[in-house]
Amino acid sequence: MLSKLGFLKDYHSFSKMIKLRIVLLLISVFFNATVMPYVVVYFVERVGINKASLMVLGVGIAGILGGLLGGKLGDKYGRKKMIILGEIGTGIGFFLACFSSVFTEMLIAIIFISFLLIYFFSGLSGPAYSAYIIDETTNKNRKSVYVVLLWVSNLSFALGSILGGFLFKQYSSLLFFLVGCSSILSCICIAIFIQDHFIKRKVETNNIRVKNQLKPNSNKLKVYQHMLKAPIFRFLVLLTLILSLMNNQLPYYLSVHYVNIFETEGYTILGFLRSENTLIIFFLTFVITNLLKKVYEMISLLFGVMLFFIGYIALSMGEIPSILYIAMAIMSIGQIIYSPVIQTISADVIPDEHRSTYLSILDVIGHIGGLCAFLFVPLMQYIQPFKISIIYGVFGFISLIIIYRIKQNRKEVKSTITNVS
Repeated sequence: MLSKLGFLKDYHSFSKMIKLRIVLLLISVFFNATVMPYVVVYFVERVGINKASLMVLGVGIAGILGGLLGGKLGDKYGRKKMIILGEIGTGIGFFLACFSSVFTEMLIAIIFISFLLIYFFSGLSGPAYSAYIIDETTNKNRKSVYVVLLWVSNLSFALGSILGGFLFKQYSSLLFFLVGCSSILSCICIAIFIQDHFIKRKVETNNIRVKNQLKPNSNKLKVYQHMLKAPIFRFLVLLTLILSLMNNQLPYYLSVHYVNIFETEGYTILGFLRSENTLIIFFLTFVITNLLKKVYEMISLLFGVMLFFIGYIALSMGEIPSILYIAMAIMSIGQIIYSPVIQTISADVIPDEHRSTYLSILDVIGHIGGLCAFLFVPLMQYIQPFKISIIYGVFGFISLIIIYRIKQNRKEVKSTITNVS
């Protein structure tokens, strides 16, 4: 498939580090998917929905804090150290969750602490992983790398979640142990095979600065000030927030909405919709990206986001299963189109010396979007479904305006955000 679509040639251009990352991503996402989709149910069964909601909020905040800290430290100490630290902490968290059944009197507290560790350290390594991808790619092959990563992560997630669906209820402790092992495996491979080229470039840059009697390190407050001053980054933050909020509508609001409409059949429809999304991404990712390879990136982004919102609006309005399946197909195709483009644009406009810090903000905004999506569940008690569809339409219109502004500001961005002293 890859050779026919022209991606085999691109794959050969990837560095050995990127190829290793693809393999490790396949393994880690597969094992994580056996447990993470079922964590909320895991909490609810043990503490009830009210306490579970607070626990989910707590681990979400832990992930945000980890992302912010990981972004700062990733630029200061390098990607490799943050990835290793993050994988070790995540592995310890899963091992603790595995052995939590031993502590019967403090079971809930131990489980909560374990997931705080998991989300915090996953957040810690997230910006470093994202920056590492940019460090190891070129403008020529970066989009192809993101396409392959998108395909691999969705394939692994689909397979892992299917396995978890069969095994999680009875063998959750074993699955937690295996996920912890996958984190330690990633840690060992990163420690042995990965070279941190960012550190090397940083040292060379700092030597030049010393010769010119300039400060070797930028004040972190100034970095954040330049983020706020860079229009294109502000627009990327807003777009990331909206798309993350929308991407989390299916597991939150729409799930409850379908169960209300179709009752018991709603669960089956949800399962088919998720499976359809996975199958479309699996079979059409390389086909679609190859067809649009020569299309201007901003046009692809605009077209992809339009399809994405059209699909979601139809998903919120549809009350016939066949309409929902068509809507999911449209949304999934839009997702395939816009996702690699946004990542590529973000990589192009972020300054080299502060990649991890900038990417941590985008990761945190993604987490916040997910938390905001949860608010649509209580809102549905006060807002009629057609008004929710209107809100989706407004978000779509705002997103198109943001994309237009990104296009306007993209050419001048380098001079705006690289003068951090």
